[in-house]
Amino acid sequence: MLAKPSKSFLFINKSNNKIQNIKLSNYIIEKDSDNNCERYYDKDTGKYLLYRKFYSDSNVVKFEDYFVQGVKHKVERWEYNEEGYLHRITNYSRKLNKKLAEFFYDLKELLYRKKYYEETNDNKLIGIFIYSNGTLVESFNNEKELFAYFFDFNFSDQDIIFNDARLLDKSLINSTKKIKPILVFHSSHFEGDEIKDSYKLALNNPYKIAKYYVLTNHQKEDIQNDFNIPDEKFKVIPHFINAPKDIINDKKDQFVFMGRFSEENKYLI
Repeated sequence: MLAKPSKSFLFINKSNNKIQNIKLSNYIIEKDSDNNCERYYDKDTGKYLLYRKFYSDSNVVKFEDYFVQGVKHKVERWEYNEEGYLHRITNYSRKLNKKLAEFFYDLKELLYRKKYYEETNDNKLIGIFIYSNGTLVESFNNEKELFAYFFDFNFSDQDIIFNDARLLDKSLINSTKKIKPILVFHSSHFEGDEIKDSYKLALNNPYKIAKYYVLTNHQKEDIQNDFNIPDEKFKVIPHFINAPKDIINDKKDQFVFMGRFSEENKYLI
């Protein structure tokens, strides 16, 4: 069987801190320079054992995929940072090419988090476990519970919090600290003619929100047509400026665009 030490097949030369690759003599190694990877096979049986991907222009392993008899896809992946330290191990279902568990390690290679998933196509996250110095300190059913725990641990009463990720809205709204959340809407809250589900919680709880930052007055009015939110709760900050009138441009039919094209932005106009 293929043994797996904590740094996989790497070691640190402490004289210059350079991480080097230890070649294996008892396995056949197939190199693929074009894809910066190597494949390992059992010398006697030809069984595929390991896929190893390297960082570009480096001998440091980025990740390793392990294979076992009777399963076509990988069953385990070891991932390393650019200095060669292990930072995550992921186990995969034998039946489905879906992850079952993830284990996260700090720079001292101490476990600090575990995540578990359903063995289904939906692959729903079902548990998070937090460790300190290798000891379990807390557990959660999902990431939103973890976010709320993090916010309550780090925030103080009257802290002003800017948030532009709707995934975090629930944890901020449910925080036990008397914080002042400012929600930044950097895109439309509409999907077609319907309000996006991800925006409904924030818009249904204006008494828990200090301010809504939106891009246009049109968007503000659209929100107020569907929700009873007073003017003082809004701040309109456009993500564009009016061009100065005194700029002289001799070039024709040229322009510069910074940002992204997205169909959803038509609802902001």
